[in-house]
Order: sequence, then structure tokens, then C-alpha cells
Amino acid sequence: MTSYVIFWESEYVKKLEEYNDKGPLKVIYGSKYVVMPDLSMVNIGDIIYVVSVLEKKLCVMARLQVEKIENAFEYMYREFNSVDNTHIPEGTAIVSREKLGKFAIFNEGMGYLSSNGAHISCIAAIPRTVTRIIDKDTLSEVPHLFHQEPITRGAETAFSGENGSEIYPREVSEEDLPLLKFGWPKRKQRAVALRNGAPDPCSFRGYVRRMSDFTFEYLESLFK
Repeated sequence: MTSYVIFWESEYVKKLEEYNDKGPLKVIYGSKYVVMPDLSMVNIGDIIYVVSVLEKKLCVMARLQVEKIENAFEYMYREFNSVDNTHIPEGTAIVSREKLGKFAIFNEGMGYLSSNGAHISCIAAIPRTVTRIIDKDTLSEVPHLFHQEPITRGAETAFSGENGSEIYPREVSEEDLPLLKFGWPKRKQRAVALRNGAPDPCSFRGYVRRMSDFTFEYLESLFK
């Protein structure tokens, strides 16, 4: 088992508050984007801690032990009937009726299937490799928590678990902050950088950080 830290921007934490999303934390998405960094090093059984900087304090927002790793599309489609904001996997096509005909989108392709008499410059044929066609217009959204939707478009992988923590700020005291060290390998571990006396979000933004043994024990203690 390995433990990692990822970062949520304070603006995203405010959105969670607006939607009254207090968890439990069910999923964390990985992608190539800063707000959803690459999580390819995370394995089943690993623990992900989510941190943020709120009112100049480092706060641990939530904890998730990973029980399942899958394509983000498959998670979203199964859990709340969403086929947006994620990469469509090979073998799947999404179709939707629009004013000029039925529009289809699939892995590395898109276009209209029929024009209903109107001129359309882009005509797409669903490839023979597609074995699953989902009609978006027939989907009814399933109630879900705000954080179950990706922070931005382009989610690639979903890391989920059934025993995630509640979502709320757990402050790290000024006295304890210098004791927490992040990075890998151990010889590269460093304390959180400060900016104007406050934890610098750049210490975490866009990265998935491992931590020292003491840091893991400290963060874990916040959830007991």
C-alpha cells in the first residue's frame, strides 16, 4: 500500500460547499490536466488524500482508499448515466438527435448520420469496430454527488472506493506543517514551500505527491 496527496483549488472547494457536497468521497479522476493530474502510478489498495489551502492554512479535505480503477467513461455511465466530459472508449458511440439529424461521436470521430433533407458538410459512418451505441437522448440523470462529476473535461481514469471519508477541512497547525514532507524518492522529500507565510499551492498543484512515513501517519490520524 502506498499513499498519495492531490490538490483541490479553493475555488473548487467553494463549489462543493455551494452544492452541499460533504461526501462521502466516492471517486477521484485522473487525466493529463493540472486540476486532475495523472494517477497512473496509483494502484488498488493505495490511499489518496486530498488537500487544499484555505485561509492560508493547509487543510486535508478527504481520504479515499482505492478499490476500483476503471475508464472514467464507464464509471460515469454506470453511476449516473453521464456520457459527457470524458473520453469515449473504443467500441462505443454516442448518438443524439439534433436539428439537422442524428449526430454521432465516437473514439477519434464525429459527425451527422442523416441530414433529414438538409445539406450537411460532415457525414459520419459509425465504424464497424463499434459494438455499443448509446442514445444520449434517452438517458435520465441519476442523482449523485457533485464531486462525482469531473472537475473539467477530459477525465480519463476513475479511482473509486466504497469507504471514502466525509469532505471537510481538517487544518494542519502551523507547528506541525514544517514536519510534513512530500516527494519521492526519500532523498528528494521536502517540506511544503511557503509564500507570504502561507502554504504555497504550487507545492501540490498539478502533481500527485508521495510522502514521508511520518506524514502518512499524521494525515491518517486526522481520520480517526
